[in-house]
Amino acid sequence: MSIDITIKIGGEAGQGIQTVGNLIALVCQESGLYIMAINDFESRIRGGHSFFQIRICDKPVHAPHHKVQLLVALNEETYDLHRKELESDGLAVMDKKAVPSEKNHLMIPFGDLAKEAGGMIFLNTVAAGVCLSLLGAPIGFCKSILTKQFEKKGSDVLEKNHRAAELGYQAVKDVSFKYLFKWKKESPKGLLMEGSKAVALGALAGDCRLAAFYPMSPGTGIMTHLTSFSDRFPLVVEQAEDEIAAVNMIIGSAFVGVRAMTSTSGGGFCLMTEGLGLAGMTETPIVIVNAQR
Repeated sequence: MSIDITIKIGGEAGQGIQTVGNLIALVCQESGLYIMAINDFESRIRGGHSFFQIRICDKPVHAPHHKVQLLVALNEETYDLHRKELESDGLAVMDKKAVPSEKNHLMIPFGDLAKEAGGMIFLNTVAAGVCLSLLGAPIGFCKSILTKQFEKKGSDVLEKNHRAAELGYQAVKDVSFKYLFKWKKESPKGLLMEGSKAVALGALAGDCRLAAFYPMSPGTGIMTHLTSFSDRFPLVVEQAEDEIAAVNMIIGSAFVGVRAMTSTSGGGFCLMTEGLGLAGMTETPIVIVNAQR
């Protein structure tokens, strides 16, 4: 039987949604599965709504799926927003205090289990353990990834994360999930890479020599990756005072023959339209990455 499952984990910013998704993605990649993920977050540190959606397949996957088989709602808002995406035979896993239970609901005391493991900071690892257990992943696969992720933070942090994963596994050990599948330990099929890093590597391959920007998530990730490469390549990364300055920097650079780019998002691109007019009038080629938000 082929494997094609979509999981969506949602909650507030600050609950570690991305960490849950990353742990699941890493376990899948290390097991030789193909994945595609969407990390959707608001421009805020706490509150709001964020989600991480991951499609898991045993064949190459090139697009996300609009239907979800496993919805993990760490708050009530997530369930309200995404309940219509859940397959009729899918499963919604929610915090015990969220909403009244229905037939396809599984109520898990995420907060209580996290506190038992060592504190609320371990809630994301509990959630990852719940998801992986429902999918049938051996707990050894999960612990192996946790060790790689946390061993440098000391034995205490690692042991508490292992304990959090164990509690997540134990919480659903008697639950029968339709989309559970048999896991095999195979070699990874490729790299697990963020889109922002792929764009940064593409810019380097295209001989980009100047990257100017003003921070605005999620476009900032591209420049963060380019900065990490700047000591090994003939590349200058400059944080400008605003978006207008950033676009004018790359126009000036391109005008004298230097390949340059900038990245921004939404409102930042609106500010750059002034520069687009100048680039058009002077027939100067520039590259602007406008990341959705």
